[in-house]
Amino acid sequence: IVSSSKGVNVRKSPNGKEIGALGRGTNVSVIGQAGNWLKINYNGKTGYIWKKATTGKVGSSSNGAMIKAAPILKTISQVAESSTEGRFCYTCGAAAQNRNPGLQAIPKEKIAGLQSKASPSVSSKSACYSRMILEGAKRVVKSKYKNRSKSNGQCARGIRDSLTNAGASRGGGLGHAVDYHSKGSLKSLGFTNMIGQYTAQNAPPGAVLVFRGPNTPQYLKTGKMRKPYGNYVGHVTIKGDDGKYYTDGRTDKPAIANRILVGVYIMTQCRNCSAKMKNTCGG
Repeated sequence: IVSSSKGVNVRKSPNGKEIGALGRGTNVSVIGQAGNWLKINYNGKTGYIWKKATTGKVGSSSNGAMIKAAPILKTISQVAESSTEGRFCYTCGAAAQNRNPGLQAIPKEKIAGLQSKASPSVSSKSACYSRMILEGAKRVVKSKYKNRSKSNGQCARGIRDSLTNAGASRGGGLGHAVDYHSKGSLKSLGFTNMIGQYTAQNAPPGAVLVFRGPNTPQYLKTGKMRKPYGNYVGHVTIKGDDGKYYTDGRTDKPAIANRILVGVYIMTQCRNCSAKMKNTCGG
């Protein structure tokens, strides 16, 4: 289990190229060890993480049971040309997805069919929370941002307002985008990071997706940033049920090409939610 408060980077080899990241509390499937590096199954591929950022025995969970690998999503052979970088496919793994999260070139009916087969299920209570969160996001984006087709640097505020509107939060600041993940803002509201089970594309509607930027480690270390701020504080958005993503706009893609997905947050507990949400979905 990832225990570091800042999560842990996943690398192609020990000290090698970064191919993704895992948030705190994520269960990992350990398949080997190389010195201080753990060899893991990461989205169907081999990756390495720093051992000291985890807890538990190699090959087993803290209670002695074998760690089960997260569901592996099969790669789709059909690929499409990307407007920002080369080629990509629906479930080619975190590296391809993080470089270019857009999938607009694949027919929507194809995506819907693949998602229904590939996506693990969530509980009925969580599904109810997520439905209300998405409804709140749609209301906020329509009334406050006029359904504009792009984010304009106010993503953290947009998601904060959406969660408040839905009743998942009682209001108040949650920090910058990546703070929703790195500082536990979403966890404190009853969300669970399920990045081991989902990608930005097959996450259930209403899931909150958190991305980090190329300079996020510097921001987390010093608290300082400069323009473009998104390179430091990342991006946050809510997965729609219509092929869109809801943030401070209604976008076709979850994030731009240089953002790395670090959290797929699904509400599993009603810790600070409104009476309406509690009565509708259960506390």
